[in-house]
Amino acid sequence: MLLVLISGQQAWSQVPRGGIVRGKRMLNLNDSRAPATKPSREDRQEAPGAQPLPEGQPWNSQDNPLGAKALEYTQIIARIGSEVVLAGEVLVTVDRVMEENQKRIPPARWQQTRRKLMQQMLDPLIESKLILVDALENIPKENLPEIEKKVDEQFYESRVGDLMKAAGVESLADYETKLKENNSTIERQRRDYFEKSLSQQWIQQKLTSNAPISHQEMLGHYTTHLADYQQPAKCRWQQLTARFDKHPSREAAEGAIHQMGNDVLVRNLPFEEVARERSDGLTADDGGRRDWTTRGSLLSEKLDEAIFSLPIDSLSKIITDSTGFHIVQVTERIDVHRTPFRDAQVGIQQEIQEKRRKAQIKKYLASLREKIYVWTIFDELPAE
Repeated sequence: MLLVLISGQQAWSQVPRGGIVRGKRMLNLNDSRAPATKPSREDRQEAPGAQPLPEGQPWNSQDNPLGAKALEYTQIIARIGSEVVLAGEVLVTVDRVMEENQKRIPPARWQQTRRKLMQQMLDPLIESKLILVDALENIPKENLPEIEKKVDEQFYESRVGDLMKAAGVESLADYETKLKENNSTIERQRRDYFEKSLSQQWIQQKLTSNAPISHQEMLGHYTTHLADYQQPAKCRWQQLTARFDKHPSREAAEGAIHQMGNDVLVRNLPFEEVARERSDGLTADDGGRRDWTTRGSLLSEKLDEAIFSLPIDSLSKIITDSTGFHIVQVTERIDVHRTPFRDAQVGIQQEIQEKRRKAQIKKYLASLREKIYVWTIFDELPAE
């Protein structure tokens, strides 16, 4: 869906820059702290086993193994112009990652790890909010309701279904319940979807460039990245195997591989048929076929040597390695080579376009940071 965004007017009044408190006191970092003197369990009317409210910063909460409660999720951790980022916008993902890796994180490093993850996940959110603020400052406000209506239709017609499927629920009510467990709502999801869609559409319009990519530019890229176009030798092949661990004795395994070889070479039975009926190889069910294999990628050096020296369509002699006896046949082989420039041009063009796009985005975001106020809770803390 393409949104028509027209520059020229402010969407709605933004917080004037002069009205933003720029000092270190912009956000009281102690807002989420519990009282210095904690009330008794009776005063708090706690059930046995309940934990106190989180103390300190979002990464310090110790109210449960993951440290994520409603108050913590609502703490403002960043301001971008008139937009804010709440702790919950990153903690949902952070705490899932922490939970999945909790056995690998030493208790002494828990808080630092959680804080570091929050910082890492906050960066792309700030960039998205910068683009959003720029869009809202320039899209005529009379256009916004129609834009939001179209994005909402897309959200409820397609996106919600994907989200419900990922959450393992079948109704919107059940999905809403699931979201509440993670301190979110369907309205928050809808708003996030609108903001991301608007930002993506806006930056696409800002970065549209039809500057042609010359033949000389592509050739220059090719010659300076020759190593990227070197292709290793590879081949397709077939395998008959009698594994030592699949037979009562080494002699029995040897007899089995001789029988398979005779079936193909003397009785002229199809290689694939013999592989399906008799082979112990991993791909026996597929007729012993092995897909493209690069030189040096096999664990068995003897098999590797054989498939890169054997003539095409010739049956090998019996090959013995640590796992058993093998007979192989190479069906197709490509030697070491370099992808020709003519074959690489489409990929080169895409790489140059992506490089240009990244450079434009970097320049655009830098310009936004120059004019839009950005603050995060981490600005007030010493670097680790």
